[in-house]
Amino acid sequence: MSNGKIKLLIASTIDYCVPDVKGGAFATHVYNLVKCNELKDKFDITVLSMFDEKAEEESRQYSRSKFVYVKVDGVKEQRYKSCKLIGLLNRISFKISGVIFIPAPRVRAAYQKVKAGKFDFIFGAGGDPSEYGWFTRKFGRDKMVFNVGGHLEGGRVAAATFGNFICCSDFIKNYMCKNMENCNIMTILNRVNIEKFKQELSLDEKLQGRKQFGLSDKKAILFMGRIVPEKGVGQLIDAFTQMKYKKECVLLIAGAANFGNGGRTKFEERVQKKVELLNGNIKLLGFVHHNELWKFMRISDLAVLPSMWEEPAGNVVPECMAAGLPLIITDSGGMVEYVDKETAIVVEKEHNAVKNLQDAMEYLYENPGIRNGMGEAAREKAKDYDVMIYYDLLYEELCRLHKEIKR
Repeated sequence: MSNGKIKLLIASTIDYCVPDVKGGAFATHVYNLVKCNELKDKFDITVLSMFDEKAEEESRQYSRSKFVYVKVDGVKEQRYKSCKLIGLLNRISFKISGVIFIPAPRVRAAYQKVKAGKFDFIFGAGGDPSEYGWFTRKFGRDKMVFNVGGHLEGGRVAAATFGNFICCSDFIKNYMCKNMENCNIMTILNRVNIEKFKQELSLDEKLQGRKQFGLSDKKAILFMGRIVPEKGVGQLIDAFTQMKYKKECVLLIAGAANFGNGGRTKFEERVQKKVELLNGNIKLLGFVHHNELWKFMRISDLAVLPSMWEEPAGNVVPECMAAGLPLIITDSGGMVEYVDKETAIVVEKEHNAVKNLQDAMEYLYENPGIRNGMGEAAREKAKDYDVMIYYDLLYEELCRLHKEIKR
């Protein structure tokens, strides 16, 4: 640490690219930190990223962060996965020490790119904690910080690699504290680029967008997220088709299972067929780049985020709030920590989820005054979730940890 700056390596197991040209919550999170650093300059940032030509080109506009790109060789990765000897050695190593002895080629390539660097902290932003073993051996466990965006299984394994964990909700923090010892575990709620989602469409743009999706005088209900079973899109479709007012509404479904990486899963195909058979007011938008999401929010009247698993916490919640959208969410994991009764209707997911979602959507359709009031309250509460707040809190926590390490 020099001149008050934290030398920070933001690493991943090279599962995504930064800037977030292909989407993904972790990629967006890292990219937001980079943009904040251009304004506040509290960190000396190095970002490890999967190579992407468009991402590399976009990264050149940032002078206060260094980007290190790694090209992933698909053939080598496949050989690695199919090698029985490597698999055996890794299982033995994993059982003894909790880390992988021979990491994947993409991880080794990433490590080689930065092993000569001097960093105050390694910020693990996504991936499997066990794959960071080489980083831990080089830089030390006390300098390893893992950004926990999900249910982190195997406490012993993670604790062998990382000494510090930043959780996206108290729900996740409490979950981890039950399974881990001798670690520094803290909560910093997710923050997002509020200004992006506060943007306004012109009247002509809004009318054109609504016309494009056959909205006219209908109410638009928006779902955003990966098209996977646990996100509840199946239950939402069922709830929508049972609504009394389904002919007066349109359900917009934005997302894809694999973000912007292409390909379709069997579940996506089933959803597609179901929508086609229903022949109703349901529009599948496919993958929508993060930079374009706010436009769909602006032509919508409310958002429904019906996760059927214990959601750690989603960026989409504060993003919708910033756009002034009233929310319907399930009582899922850490999501409820971001809302209150003025901004969202929280429905039970374990019992009668479809009927609960249907009732909530009908209630907001029937009560435009309440719907609009919730939207205004959401916009106000969103101020608590600006990414600059996360940036400052992260800096404060790492400064504190740095002092403890130096003692």
